[in-house]
Amino acid sequence: MLLFLLRYLLLSLLITVCATFNAVAQEKGVRAVMPPVNSKDSAAIIGTLAKSEKFQYTDPGKAWAMVDSAMDRSKARDFGYGIGNSYIAYAIYTMNKGDYHAADSLLKLAYPYCYLSGIYARSNMLLCLWYENAGHLKAYKGEYYLSVAYAYRALKVLSQYPADTVQKAARIRIYNAIGSMLQYTGQPDKAIRYLSQGAAMALAANDTDNLAQIYVNLGGALNRKKELDRSEQYFRKAINLSSATNNTYVLQVAHLGMAIVSMDQKKYDTSISYCRKALAVADKTNPFMSKVTPYLLMSKAYLRKGDYLRAESYPKAALELAKQIGSSYNMREAHGVLANAYND
Repeated sequence: MLLFLLRYLLLSLLITVCATFNAVAQEKGVRAVMPPVNSKDSAAIIGTLAKSEKFQYTDPGKAWAMVDSAMDRSKARDFGYGIGNSYIAYAIYTMNKGDYHAADSLLKLAYPYCYLSGIYARSNMLLCLWYENAGHLKAYKGEYYLSVAYAYRALKVLSQYPADTVQKAARIRIYNAIGSMLQYTGQPDKAIRYLSQGAAMALAANDTDNLAQIYVNLGGALNRKKELDRSEQYFRKAINLSSATNNTYVLQVAHLGMAIVSMDQKKYDTSISYCRKALAVADKTNPFMSKVTPYLLMSKAYLRKGDYLRAESYPKAALELAKQIGSSYNMREAHGVLANAYND
């Protein structure tokens, strides 16, 4: 039944994006996705988009302006790959702000360019990137089964052009995405298999950013198996790596992982301390993790400490933020935490 549901949902998505493609094609013509641009121009455009990533948390305005520049140059040159890539960048930075509805609209605009780039460029890397980020969006909204389906689709798309020289990093990210979401669907053992594959590849490639993320997810999967000591080891590895590379997003998630482990170890004050460390960088990361999760964890910790007044205040704040970003999963969780606080 689940497999049928996933196929149905994926089919519904394809119908939607095909309709979007038809609208774009009728309005602008397929010439917009043709690649009549020289290699120097295309490299400069892609380079600008890559550089914008470095500022997505520290200076979002600068990152957005760089994407604006890349989009303008791509449209002026009818560079479809650049247009699709720019739309994806817009979607990512919009996700960072918690505006998931707008991010979904931007991804729909990106899809036809991503799809056709594989036809003209003989590389499905951009389409793979589309599925990867569409999966992230579903995860942020708590739609974990559909997020896994997107990640598997990205892996399948990636395998269509195995000679592509830049797909190693993409494969690492996708293994990480699959492993990350599988733990939320109650499959920690399977998650660990994918994450271990990704970790081995990241170590071989000296890919510290992706390795730090994989360590976070390995910590989470092991925590679900109640292997708390091993879980803590991986979260500490992630903290060390992300601190060394100034990867604020991974550092925050690793702090939240340590907060969960500490709570399971009945170290409630330590758990609250890690939540506060996560909140200290809250304005530099995605709202899904930045405040909603720390608030909910702190509420649970205070509840177990018997501090019911504080246990009530934090899930209220989490609920309001969850409503703002449209995360139904976190709204349900906040209501559940509130109910426990009131009952006790």
